[in-house]
Amino acid sequence: MNRYKSIQRISVFLAIAGILAFTVILRSVYINVPILLVDEALYAEIANVILDGGIPYRDAWEQKPPGIYYLYAMVFALFGRNNLIAVHWTALAAICGTIIGIFLIGKRLRGTVTGLIAGFLYGLMTSAGSPSHFHAANTEIFSVCIAVWGLWIYIRFKSLGIFFSGILFSVSALFKQPGGLLVLPAAALVALDSLGNNTKQALKALLFRYAALIAGIIIPVLIVIVYFMLQHALYDLFMVGYWHNVLYMEGNDLRYGIRAAMQNIPHFIHSTMTFYIIALVRWIISVVIIAVTFCKKKMPDAREIFYFFFFLAGFLGLSLGLRFEGHYFFFLIPAVALLAADAVVCCFMNWRTESWLTGKKSFIVRFTVWSVAVSIYVTGVIYALRNNYSWPLSQRQYLVVMDPQNTAGRVFRYTAEYIRKNTSPDDKIFVWGFCPEIYTLSDRRTASRFVFCNFLIGQMTGDKFYYANIERLDRTIPGAWDKLMSDLNKNKPEYIVDVSRTDYFKYLPYPAERFYLLRDYLKAYYKLENKFGGIYLYRRLP
Repeated sequence: MNRYKSIQRISVFLAIAGILAFTVILRSVYINVPILLVDEALYAEIANVILDGGIPYRDAWEQKPPGIYYLYAMVFALFGRNNLIAVHWTALAAICGTIIGIFLIGKRLRGTVTGLIAGFLYGLMTSAGSPSHFHAANTEIFSVCIAVWGLWIYIRFKSLGIFFSGILFSVSALFKQPGGLLVLPAAALVALDSLGNNTKQALKALLFRYAALIAGIIIPVLIVIVYFMLQHALYDLFMVGYWHNVLYMEGNDLRYGIRAAMQNIPHFIHSTMTFYIIALVRWIISVVIIAVTFCKKKMPDAREIFYFFFFLAGFLGLSLGLRFEGHYFFFLIPAVALLAADAVVCCFMNWRTESWLTGKKSFIVRFTVWSVAVSIYVTGVIYALRNNYSWPLSQRQYLVVMDPQNTAGRVFRYTAEYIRKNTSPDDKIFVWGFCPEIYTLSDRRTASRFVFCNFLIGQMTGDKFYYANIERLDRTIPGAWDKLMSDLNKNKPEYIVDVSRTDYFKYLPYPAERFYLLRDYLKAYYKLENKFGGIYLYRRLP
């Protein structure tokens, strides 16, 4: 018996190792690309500001929660400035950590096979898609990893772990706000575990557990508030976030969100559509089971409650903001992986236990069910790989802008190299437009808190005004231009780089000369030194 268990453990360990190795192979294809997404360059430059003694929101404007900036800063401190390859490996570690967490959750809910299939599907689905959205070291990868372990802690340790679960859900939200929504399945299980019998003692247990959960959630938030307060940057944190949300709410509405969903959801899931469909069907079954159970005035099964709220929380995380961008799907994929895995295992278990399936009839039905199910899964896996990788799997199917093999990004790479050769490491530059990649590739620091310039023109990338090319200069953040000119006068950038004429992120209508404060500053202190394919380089006069 002990020998059998040892063999079983070794088999499971080897299976998990195989899943992790397969995921590493898939993600290693893009891991050495310098910059996979503009967001990486944004986080990198803000991390450099932190390492130089600055504070996000006060010294570098960007609206994400602070977790991602400090993670990048930590990686840079360990492995060198602008080492995005190290950041990509860190993201891969987070993916692998999430796979293990999902395996443990699946094992706890349905069994080892469910956990293994779910872990495999998570590795596949997060690697099969646009490299800019699914391979970049974006906030969602880390947020989901932390939240999944928060869920496992409660599932495994129940009330003993609820406080620590709350801490992890809060930290997850400090990387990306929707990560906090993944507290919903844990909160639902707390209610289900506490109200199994309708007594005053059960109500007290419920209140105690919710108090522990809320306390765990509050502590990291308080630490962040106190930290920024001590750094005299608390007002800046709330101010940048406030104005970002103003632009967000003005630029998105339900009609726009429905249109974005209809366009983006099919686009970003087409490679792994099979598993989304299976998961959706399994989730609907959970809804029906819960409804029937309540109608019978019974307590629903904890597993069905978990699946219901896990999928719901993931979808809310995906749809928050009504943009449905590719990397937002990370919030939904864990639930999809678990549901799709549970669907096949549950189906086989039910067929196996039906009493009327005996003899030859049993063998024929089971063989047919297994054949169809395995065919669907294998076809889904092959389709996902074929659409995203060339054979062998170490070859890329798609290029990103800053991939050295992509000619589309050549002008940006050449400009960054020119700046690096013609400046010293202590010189600062300012990039007008939305191209923080130049900071990262040139290894030169920003001379302004505006790492990207959307706050100066009232633009929100990805909203209805952005895609319709509608100018909204009336949405410029109050006082932003005064802060920009103050930064430039103080830091005296060696180069001011105007990338607007490349129309990168739709900046063609907004050249530097259009804005009189910046135009007059350029005329007084700079001369046009060079042009590279629509990029204008102004050098400071001696």
